[in-house]
Amino acid sequence: MSVEAEIMETVHYTPIQRMRHSAAHVMAEAVQEIFPDAKFAIGPAIEEGFYYDFDLPRPLTPEDLPDIEQRQQRKQRGPHPPERIHYFPLSFSTCLLYIQLYCYCQVLSSPL
Repeated sequence: MSVEAEIMETVHYTPIQRMRHSAAHVMAEAVQEIFPDAKFAIGPAIEEGFYYDFDLPRPLTPEDLPDIEQRQQRKQRGPHPPERIHYFPLSFSTCLLYIQLYCYCQVLSSPL
């Protein structure tokens, strides 16, 4: 099986994986409200839930968590319910090219 075919197979999430993936996005939006300059890395669904890697101006503390949770709940109750969108899949090499271009642009835009 080609690498491209293997990657395409991983896109088919189970319902719980889809929920966890969406929850990661909701959390990222909540964190971005608190830290508008936050930079995001990856935020995958994992076996026990999900996580997100952030580059923030300061580390998160336990005191930040209630605020993040409240913002998440507000977003979930908001006027824009989650919606599943299907995208045309890109080839693996095209995805890598976009990732490399994005990382290159991030390096160029970072202060020295």
